[in-house]
Amino acid sequence: NIVRQPLVHTIKLSNPLPQPLAFNVSTTQDGTSKPCGEIHSPSVFRVPPRTQNAAFTFEYLPLLAKQREVKLTLACSELGAFVYELHLIGQAAGPMPTQRFTASLGESITTKYTFPNLCPARCEYLVTFEGSSHFSAQSAITTPAATKSGIDVSFDLTYEPNELGDSRAVMILYSPAGGRYECPLFGQCGAPNPSGPHVIKAGGATGRIALPFKNVFDDSQTFTYSVDHPRFQVKQSDLFKSGETKEVQVRFDSPGSNCSGKLIVSCASGKHAGVEWVFYLKGLA
Repeated sequence: NIVRQPLVHTIKLSNPLPQPLAFNVSTTQDGTSKPCGEIHSPSVFRVPPRTQNAAFTFEYLPLLAKQREVKLTLACSELGAFVYELHLIGQAAGPMPTQRFTASLGESITTKYTFPNLCPARCEYLVTFEGSSHFSAQSAITTPAATKSGIDVSFDLTYEPNELGDSRAVMILYSPAGGRYECPLFGQCGAPNPSGPHVIKAGGATGRIALPFKNVFDDSQTFTYSVDHPRFQVKQSDLFKSGETKEVQVRFDSPGSNCSGKLIVSCASGKHAGVEWVFYLKGLA
């Protein structure tokens, strides 16, 4: 049976005696005395007097993709023990629904990722990723004991792309007790969004503004600065280490009236050459 999907099975029992019988129900797994937590049934099954083919129903809910041998025993003092050998096969589930992200370059998107936990005991899921490095989450998720119907567990999942285009990865959640989940991730990264207008008041120390800018790429890059109006002034370029943030100083000359313009920050070389960030400026004379 597919993991995390219940399978119901029925066994027929008879009571030939003139009094009702109460069968105690138990399971043991893999030749041990340990009960099987993947078999769900009442602990006592009662059969009326002189009854043929009373239906005892139990549920198999596998959590792990593995095979195991289980003994199911129904016992009463009047008739003794009825032992059933169960060969249980848990098959791996398909992937979870794809989680999709859309972001602009330099943007970080965090959402709540939710998965159903059916482990009846407190457990820990390790979180790993295969594929793109643009996705991240905490390394482990601790979950409380679940009811038979399961509980939803949520945690933060972040998409922070460092290049334009599509990103694909698979997030794997794994617990030796709770099982394995494969969660496809897809991210789409577009051009950086423009920002502003950023207001600069002319005169004295207030005639400038510091705009924070981060190198989101995974290597060092030189970024050039340019403005499209002569009353705004900025230095020519800066070298940024990967992930480094610096303040870009823009000055506004006071003579004249109010004016508008824009600062363009451009990646100067490499595979990201030509990628631009636009900061709209508004100068107040």
